[in-house]
Amino acid sequence: MNIWNNDVVAMFADIEKNKADYFETEDEITDDMIWERAYEEVEELLNCEKSNLNISLNGKAIAIGKISRWNGTASAHKICESNTIGEVISEVISSFEGENSFSVDISEGELVITQYGHDNPTSPSIIKVREMTADYDDLESYSTEILMENSRSIAKQICDVYGWELDGVKNSSGIKNNVLLMIKNGSDVVFIIRAEGQEDYWYYQVEVADVEKYFNVDIYSVTLEMAQIYCNDAKNETYGFSGAGYENIEDILKELNISTVETV
Repeated sequence: MNIWNNDVVAMFADIEKNKADYFETEDEITDDMIWERAYEEVEELLNCEKSNLNISLNGKAIAIGKISRWNGTASAHKICESNTIGEVISEVISSFEGENSFSVDISEGELVITQYGHDNPTSPSIIKVREMTADYDDLESYSTEILMENSRSIAKQICDVYGWELDGVKNSSGIKNNVLLMIKNGSDVVFIIRAEGQEDYWYYQVEVADVEKYFNVDIYSVTLEMAQIYCNDAKNETYGFSGAGYENIEDILKELNISTVETV
């Protein structure tokens, strides 16, 4: 789901096709005029999205990803100074020098910024923008994996703005886990899952407090879409997944000795 891109070529084509929508003049409209307007429109669209996404974060924003250059790729991460999602997007984009092509998207449950430039015309830099759940004095001391573990997706806040349905994410095995039901069981929550393309049911049992910390909301505010992100994040393991598939949900409840079902 695309939020913004700076494809001025596509914008040029649209303006050229619909000149009356962009120019109030009877004079000849030259290509130079169209190119100038195309760049202006792309910049204005970014400003509009920054306004739409004027959403303050509780924690610091962090950009985590892979930077591509002519001589290879490298992992990179940066704590952003901005505090609203829209400004964070602008800050990450501005951190690249020279002329670049950008696309800002929601992809597999994450806010992702993709960049192509002179040094990497065919191999993109891919940056995930997340919200930190822990503070670090020296980012260089920590791996990408640790930073991902101690940060959370901000895709849900963005999807709520645009009325989008949050797409599911895939786990490390490449399988999309579809969460069908959430059951509160004492201090735990049990997610009932059916993996994409499979008939058996599975469950994922985890402490309620861990889920609430991950999303920074009360457990009763966690939607199935949010649960899907949590269950597909392989790093979120308190108790873990069941070791075998079940033919029906009732067998899972029997296995966990759950007689009274409190759905979330």
